[in-house]
Amino acid sequence: MPAFLDDILVTCRHHADAGNLDMFSLKLFNKFHFNFWFEESWPVKEIKRALAINLCASEGESWNIYAITTKEYDITPHVNRYARDKHSMLDLGAEKKICAFYDSLHNLFRIYDFERKIAVYIYPQNYSFSEWEQHSPFREFWHLWALNNNALLIHSGIVSIGDKAVLLPGAGGSGKSTTVLSCLHNNMQTTGDDYNLLYNTGAGFFATPLYSNIKVKSPKPGNSVFHFPFTVNWEKEIVSYAEKIIYYPPRDANIWNVSGTQVVGILCPNISTHSLAPEIKPVKTTELINRLVISSIMQSPFIAKEYLAKSVSLIKNMQTANLYLSANTDDNAACISNWLKEISCS
Repeated sequence: MPAFLDDILVTCRHHADAGNLDMFSLKLFNKFHFNFWFEESWPVKEIKRALAINLCASEGESWNIYAITTKEYDITPHVNRYARDKHSMLDLGAEKKICAFYDSLHNLFRIYDFERKIAVYIYPQNYSFSEWEQHSPFREFWHLWALNNNALLIHSGIVSIGDKAVLLPGAGGSGKSTTVLSCLHNNMQTTGDDYNLLYNTGAGFFATPLYSNIKVKSPKPGNSVFHFPFTVNWEKEIVSYAEKIIYYPPRDANIWNVSGTQVVGILCPNISTHSLAPEIKPVKTTELINRLVISSIMQSPFIAKEYLAKSVSLIKNMQTANLYLSANTDDNAACISNWLKEISCS
């Protein structure tokens, strides 16, 4: 164990006990608990809003995630003692239950202790947080937590009918969000349109909402613009530099499937310029795996081997296909609904 980790934790707990850190708690899959602690220069309001769907009272054995700044703890003298690989991961020798990363260019430090269930982020006070760090916060943590808890974080949308759901994997711009909104317009539910946690209970893969927002690409001149009247009263934020509109539906909105829905199929959405009606066609295993893993491995390449293995295990338990989308969003939703009902009965 790195000797400096205990020093960091003493600092974090001192500030927490002194009331210097903002704190909120989450509960996932009705069993996993997380406490988040923030120094005031972090965008606490935005991060809490992004995770608000799972807010709860602090209880039981929990992960503790501390987000502080270099003002509270200067990490530089400590991390410079360790070699780092091309992914900025520190070489901690034989230590298997702890992994740490240091980005020397931006002076960012992250460490995850899976035995003691502790994570610490140390960023500069003047750090400029990106759109995804505020609206899809702690993706690296969720990836690592999932891989250590029989789960996967997948770049995907999910739509459901009752207790059965379809996964829609793909990178940004593949049609996930518009397809999810189309399904919501047709009385289906979702656990998210961009990133979803799937937990393998042994009886199947189940999803629950992680992020409480829906992200839509801003329309470009000449492209089709889809209107969904039910979004009019949703809180929204326009992020011009990222070309996104980020919606925050109410936590109690009927669109959310918070009861835990079983994912029984995977449909890979494809934006088609010639389809008059949506079509479902076979998907090659290599294409499907690429859809499932490429975004996550590009963002966190150090998880590639384990993430790929778990993704292959996931598709072995699923009905899978390509979905070629038409310009008619209601037809697309009906196609997904019919396919989901069909595979749920098989």
